[in-house]
Order: sequence, then structure tokens, then C-alpha cells
Amino acid sequence: GGGGGGGGGDGVRILRAVEADVVVRLERLRLTGGDATSDPLGLYAGGAVVASYVELEDVELDDNRAEYGGAVWTFQLDATRVTFTDNTAVGAVDGEGLGGAVFASGPVTLVNATFDGNAARRGGSVWLDAGAGSLTATFVTFARGIALEGAHLYVDDGGVGGAEAAVVLRGSVLAGATSVGGGAPVPALCEGAYLVTEHTSSFGTDTSCGATGGDGDGGGLLGVEPALTWSTDTTLLTRVLLPGADGPLADAVVCTDGSDALLADLPASDQRGVTRPQPEDGACDAGAVELAAAVGDDEEEDEDGDGDGDGDGGDGGDGGDGGDGEDGDEEEVIRDDVRGPGPDAPSARPVPSSVPAGWGP
Repeated sequence: GGGGGGGGGDGVRILRAVEADVVVRLERLRLTGGDATSDPLGLYAGGAVVASYVELEDVELDDNRAEYGGAVWTFQLDATRVTFTDNTAVGAVDGEGLGGAVFASGPVTLVNATFDGNAARRGGSVWLDAGAGSLTATFVTFARGIALEGAHLYVDDGGVGGAEAAVVLRGSVLAGATSVGGGAPVPALCEGAYLVTEHTSSFGTDTSCGATGGDGDGGGLLGVEPALTWSTDTTLLTRVLLPGADGPLADAVVCTDGSDALLADLPASDQRGVTRPQPEDGACDAGAVELAAAVGDDEEEDEDGDGDGDGDGGDGGDGGDGGDGEDGDEEEVIRDDVRGPGPDAPSARPVPSSVPAGWGP
């Protein structure tokens, strides 16, 4: 991995590596502007990345386009601390426009990830093949998803029936289902041939992804869209959406066993590297971001206004993730020299103008 970013142009994909058994691992990058809609080889997939196996860590994928997988086309995806914004799977006919951010024919594993403003005919965020596909989302924020079917997830069984993709949701939130316009109805959050096998402390604005009004696991059905605002901290490797401090996502996830130990298989920090939970003996926030404890609970104060309570790193030296403001020796997950302010906050953008009019009813 390395610092910096990549960029494509009209008709230019950023990365292609489809040889069998090749694993593409990308770290600390921003991939934007990739376009596979006019690929000279006829592979109109993965505007940013097309590869058999993809691993992403601290990567942001923004404003990429393809017919299949606006940002990523793959057999298998593992993504940690990754943000997908305003990627589009274009295509005005049935069988095109699949997976606004991700098209995967195999398992997709997401940890501390953010999706917002991705658009597709089917699967605004993720499209899966029912035969071999699965989705495991741990502390993931699925904000606005734009689609004709499946605002965030569409699972395709090829019309055969029988196969179902397993969906596991842990500490995640799915919201913001958005119509493609043209009189089309607002889609369900999840559609297609899938089976929710675990729904632990996760939330949805409809029941399609497994949320119910009486979840016994602390999660459930949200009556209103959660308040989510983009962090203004431009030193973050990937942009994140902050939940409201008094909203339904705050302290909504039971993530310790009573001895202040984080439950097995749950990440000990959020997408920015902030320790979970805040305070140490409390509950975790749902989604990719853990807000800092109120002053007096954890003796932390949000000095820089980004909602993480870390200030500017105190005398840690590099003004990175702030750590605890003492020695700056923690693993560096935020660096000033990696990326600048970036584009406008995705939440301020309209439904992408590239969404074909043919998507309407």
C-alpha cells in the first residue's frame, strides 16, 4: 500500500487484474473518476477496480462508473475502513446497471465502512449472486442508496430460484432508500433472493433487511431517517458520516460482555481509529463511527468539532488521529499528507445526473 490517490478519466478504468487467483490489495488510496462504460475490450465492469479477489483498507472510492459494479467488480471483496460515495452502475436496459458501488459473485465482507449516494438499476450499494454470494457487514453505515430495486442490496438468483445469499448484519444501519426519479417508487433497502441469518444490534428504516419493531438484540426498525452529517475533518483517510449524539444510533450496540471486553469478532475501533466503546464501560454506537463520550463520562472534550472527542492530537506531534493526546505513538490511521479536502460532501450532491431516464417506470 501507499499514500496518495488514483484517478481515471472518460472511458478509463483505474485498475484491472482479472487473472485467476490474483489478489489485489489496496491501502491508503482514493480512487475517483474511473469509467468503464466504454471499455475498448467490452468489459464494462468495475469503474475503479475489476479483479478476481479484492482487499481494501483505508480506501475511498468516489464517483466511478460502470455497467456492473460502479466502483468494484469482483468474485470476493474484503473491505475495512472504506468509503464508497456517488458511484454509479449505468445501463438503461434489464441486465445492466447492477451494483452501484459493488458487484460481487462471491462473499463480501465489510468492516467499518460507509456507503452514500451510490446508484444502480438494481443494488444501489451492493449486487450479489445468490449462488455463491454472501454479505457480512460489521459496523457499516449504509446511508443514501439510489436504485430501482434494492436501495442497498439486491441479490440475483438468475430467475432460477432456490438459492439464497446469507446476510449477516452486526452493529450496522441501513437507511436513505431513494428513488431513481421519473415517477419510480422508493425501493426497499434489500431485495432479491437473500436470507438474513444474523441481525445483531442493527437498524433499518424498513423491514426488508431483517429489522423488526421488537428486535431483542437492541437493534430494530427506525421510525425516521437517522441524522447523519459528514465529518469536516479533512485529515481523515476516508470521509465518514457522524451520527447524532442523541439519536437512535448512539449507544445502541451491546458490545461488551460486562467486563469491559469487546465481544469477539467486533472491531476494537471505528472507521477513524477511535476506540470502541466510548466510554470504556458503555455501549457502542451503530454504524461506522463511534462518537466520543460526553465530558465527565470519559473526561474527553471535542476540541476540533469533528465529533470524535480527540482534539488535534495534543502533543502527539503529527496532528493525526489525535490518539489520547499524550504520546502520539498509536498506530497511524490518519495522516495530513495523504489527501486534501477532497470534493464537496457527497450528501450535498443531487441524484447523479448519469442515472438513465430509462430506469423510470
